[in-house]
Amino acid sequence: MDNKIGKFYIVATPIGNLKDITLRALETLNEVDLILCEDTRVTKVLLRHYDINTSLLVYNDYSDETLRIKIINKLLNGENIALVSDAGTPLISDPGYKLVHDLKQHDIKVETLPGACSVISALTISGLPTDRFMFIGFLPHKASGKESIFSEIKEIKSTMVCFESANRLLSSLELMKGYFGNRKVAVVREISKIYEESSFGTLDEVIYYYQENKDKLRGEIVLCIGPGEGEELNEDGLLRELAELMKKMSLRDAVDAVRSQHNLPKKQIYKLALTIE
Repeated sequence: MDNKIGKFYIVATPIGNLKDITLRALETLNEVDLILCEDTRVTKVLLRHYDINTSLLVYNDYSDETLRIKIINKLLNGENIALVSDAGTPLISDPGYKLVHDLKQHDIKVETLPGACSVISALTISGLPTDRFMFIGFLPHKASGKESIFSEIKEIKSTMVCFESANRLLSSLELMKGYFGNRKVAVVREISKIYEESSFGTLDEVIYYYQENKDKLRGEIVLCIGPGEGEELNEDGLLRELAELMKKMSLRDAVDAVRSQHNLPKKQIYKLALTIE
């Protein structure tokens, strides 16, 4: 590779506590010719704290191919450029994938500077299995979008990690019960900040906690969902159980009772109940 071609650095920045940055990251941000960031106002707080005066250029979800070409040309002309997100590791549900993909097509060297990552940080204090996990990004705003994702991932035998906003957390947890049963979850808030909190328990327990402590429904939230217990769906046994319960209560109440007892998706139980004459 031509030695005159610049390098591109992916630099992890603190999630909350400004001390959570590596010496290598500070050195790189001080020495590159340009820093790409999501929001100059956010990144300037970090740079001012460490007396770094490198020029900034906004690169976010709205950046187009024209800007990517401009960045590539700068690198081809020998400039060194760093990419940061507002917090944590870039490209983890943050802008950057298309740019890195294009850089690879031009054989431009891309280096990563490891550091803070909310996904990994939340997982390590969640109390849930860490040997296998799946990151599913931000949950959709609408219930229909969440239902589509929950239906898709409910059988996956690993811990799942996602982002959710504080104002939608309770409704999302309640919606999960219909797909995951009373599974173990952890809500990790405000990582590395003064009010950091990790709430662990069954869905019922965590829902109750936030119903009673709605003042804590704030800040940056990472939601970890534990793997299912792997109970097999025995349709004959469930049909008999549903039939007996429906002699004493409504179809809806019978479905809720069986779902809670067996930790199975509500829609699956409801579909079975509809086959009973």
